[in-house]
Amino acid sequence: MLENALDGSKDKLKAQKELDDEIAHREHVDHKIHLIGNLLLGEKKSSTMMFHVPASGQPLVDDWDCLKILFETYESHCGILSTYGRKYTKAFAYMCNVGISEKQIIAAVSQVCPR
Repeated sequence: MLENALDGSKDKLKAQKELDDEIAHREHVDHKIHLIGNLLLGEKKSSTMMFHVPASGQPLVDDWDCLKILFETYESHCGILSTYGRKYTKAFAYMCNVGISEKQIIAAVSQVCPR
């Protein structure tokens, strides 16, 4: 819609604002997830978790309770994960697979998204 709207028109301004808002939202989500990863895993491990794929035939997550707690904690402190934010499911699973405790999850998420 943005490309098809006339320059300076209300439609173009509205479409540009919607695009800017979506980009800002995505950057905000990215930033929060990266901060949580850095707090829980350290900067080096956190950057690799974003690209970690379990070996063929291996489950995505070993500890489903941990994953549930991580999602619930994130959503209660930081807000509901959008469709875009759900792309971080593998990163959350990785955090659980390396043995992050519920206490560590709550502490990190609370620090990134204080109520």
